[in-house]
Amino acid sequence: MEPWGTDNAIWRLGDDLVLRLPRVSSATSQVQHEALWLPRLASHLPISIPTPVAIGQPEFGYPFPWSVHKWLPGTGASFGHMRDPIGFALDLAAVIKALEGVPTEGAPPAFNRALPIRDYDDDARAAIASARGLIDTNRATEIWEEAMAATPHRGIPVWVHGDIEGNCLLTDGRLSGIVDWGSACVGDPAVDIQVVWSDLFTEESRLSSLEALEVDDATIARSRGAAI
Repeated sequence: MEPWGTDNAIWRLGDDLVLRLPRVSSATSQVQHEALWLPRLASHLPISIPTPVAIGQPEFGYPFPWSVHKWLPGTGASFGHMRDPIGFALDLAAVIKALEGVPTEGAPPAFNRALPIRDYDDDARAAIASARGLIDTNRATEIWEEAMAATPHRGIPVWVHGDIEGNCLLTDGRLSGIVDWGSACVGDPAVDIQVVWSDLFTEESRLSSLEALEVDDATIARSRGAAI
């Protein structure tokens, strides 16, 4: 298997286990974070998520703590491997709604991608400008400014995954699991809803998901900004 993720190198260990080794020091906090919260979240969700088994310590020249999880079967989600795009959209919406309903007592506050979207204004505008010639920067700026103008999330704090798009698993063409929960926290639900703007969705399946999620226009605008 290809072992390199953004934050962690992922190695299969036998048939039933997987090793997650942080590649950078900023990812080391994910080890304890997932060990604490994955078992608490699992019972609330309608799909499989990783089960922590053990934590390893720095040794033999490797500088970071690392983790062992149970292996989740499945393949990385892509549109071409879905049995039913609308079914996928509705299944994922059900996961997001279930996650939002998990009790938040003691949960980690917003960090990383789940901070209020206005916190990213300077960085987002700089990134859009740097992509001139690659994307329609005028349209991207319009979408971003609509997100900035949208009402901030003022509802009850909710759990979010924080990085859904690249971490869904399919089994027999259906959503079966979500991995990589290192960014999970209490934050703006728009950070998870932004997945509907990815290439995992068609216009029809996007509308089905948004209807099932029952989100307001301000959240949709922030989710589009988060995608930008």
